[in-house]
Amino acid sequence: MITTKSGFHTLMEIDQSLQGARQSLHSLADQINKGGENALLFRQQESQAYRELAQIRLDHLQSKTLTEQLQYSEKQALDLLEQRQTYLTELINKINQAEQVLSDSEKNRQNQAQNLTEKVENLEQLLAKIHQQLALQADYQQQQSKTQKAVVQASFANEKRQQAAAEESNKGKPYRLDQLFMYLWHLKFGTNAYQVTGKTRYLDQWLAHFIGYEALRQNYAMLQEIPKRLKAHADDLTEKANQQLKILKELQQIAEKKEAVPEQEALITKEQQALEKIDQMITKQESDYNLLVAERSLTLSGQDPYFKQALEALVTTFRDKAIFQLRQEAAETPAWQDDQIVENLLELREEKKVIEENLQHYQKLHSNQLERVKGLESIRLKFKQNHYDQTNSRFSEGAMTSVLLQEFLRGAVNTADLWQSIQRNQRFEQRRQRVQYSHNRGGGGFNLPRDIHIPSGFGGNSGGFSTGGGF
Repeated sequence: MITTKSGFHTLMEIDQSLQGARQSLHSLADQINKGGENALLFRQQESQAYRELAQIRLDHLQSKTLTEQLQYSEKQALDLLEQRQTYLTELINKINQAEQVLSDSEKNRQNQAQNLTEKVENLEQLLAKIHQQLALQADYQQQQSKTQKAVVQASFANEKRQQAAAEESNKGKPYRLDQLFMYLWHLKFGTNAYQVTGKTRYLDQWLAHFIGYEALRQNYAMLQEIPKRLKAHADDLTEKANQQLKILKELQQIAEKKEAVPEQEALITKEQQALEKIDQMITKQESDYNLLVAERSLTLSGQDPYFKQALEALVTTFRDKAIFQLRQEAAETPAWQDDQIVENLLELREEKKVIEENLQHYQKLHSNQLERVKGLESIRLKFKQNHYDQTNSRFSEGAMTSVLLQEFLRGAVNTADLWQSIQRNQRFEQRRQRVQYSHNRGGGGFNLPRDIHIPSGFGGNSGGFSTGGGF
């Protein structure tokens, strides 16, 4: 037995996956922030080691100058990092606030969607009751029988028309490939419409006799005439069927008005508009949220001006010739203290390299996770735009959707594949309720009870008739 899941619960699963993806994004952001702080910490330790080395190896004046230079650079870097931390704290607070606003809006949407679902279900039950009452009325039964008969006749006629058109296309192909025949056919040779005179007329007569044109013309003309006649017949029956459908619909409308169905439909439309308004607000809030997250991502990757200036302050000092001189002279002296400091500097450099590699790794993970968040947001938006969360929307293999969402969060499935799977497993159940979401709703549409069967070949007015499955 194939398990199914409602569109409403499937959307909730997408929402939960999105919340989890955002939490992972925050965790990665924390790792990046710690990694950046550690990288700068090692820069500061490197600067401290250079100060100690300067005090040991250089003469007093040179040592004092270099030490002061290093201390100034460190202070400048620390001041910039404090400003950066203040800016980052404010940014994180804004993100938290934006996330809370989003969460509140999403809860509000769930409540509104639930409220709409209840109203639709109530109307569905009322329409079922009306249909049961109509089915007991003799005049409605009679009109229902006439309508079904007219629809079946129109459907059969349309199928015959389509078969004739296909037969004409197949059997007429050899005629159309015969250039001599088509030459005379386009001149309307053998009919009163043929107007050619003189030598050309004589040559056309000779050619017609040579290829046996008259028999070919009659056969080809019949091939073309049959689909035209069948089309006219099918159009006539379709028009009659539409008239019967209209009469049946009027009987249904009379019964619905007595039970205030139009008023309930108007209320549902109002509730739907409120839901769409919330969706528009959520889309705007998500856009604002993503801008803040992108700004945080830029900051945590070290691309903000504070981090760049702090790093530059330390790196510029390390480019000083005196520092290279310190390392060179330490290698030439017998004293062990300066050699130890140089050894510490080398160890610091190796550890710093590992930290920076880890930082790059987390930055890449953060970038990938950010793309997944955006992917889930786009899927959720399309899910709602296609109204897959409405009451009669069902998903076959509901458990498979849950698995694919997990695979998506792991990076094993991309956005396009996930959306294709969602579309492939989604189905709308047929409902009597004819109110549809705004993008499908059309004025004057027919929505008849299920016991009016509309064959696939029916050529009725598709813009004015539907058999259910709308909401």
